[in-house]
Amino acid sequence: MLKRSDPPSVDPDSLSGLVGRAKEEARAWASAEVALYRTIATEKAKAWQVPLGLLGAALFLGHAALLVMVATLVIALAQVMNPALAGLVSVILLGGIAAVLVKVALAKIKAGPR
Repeated sequence: MLKRSDPPSVDPDSLSGLVGRAKEEARAWASAEVALYRTIATEKAKAWQVPLGLLGAALFLGHAALLVMVATLVIALAQVMNPALAGLVSVILLGGIAAVLVKVALAKIKAGPR
């Protein structure tokens, strides 16, 4: 039966010793770089956490304001015309605005960054 033997001791000044040490140092350097970039990314994420939360709240409230504006538009138009027609006019008007915004956005995307 074969016995497991200890790896032969390597002279640190030999070529295989230098290669082994370079390999260990490269691995340690790569691990340190990964840890550094992970720390940088974590710090940046923590720094952006509150501003992005505030932006999300602002978008939510802006959307609520837009919905109130649409409801007000429908109610105002319903005072001068049939309520169903007022709703249809509001949908057509807001859909047209949305279509124009999409067309402008797509044109800017196709043009690329400046």
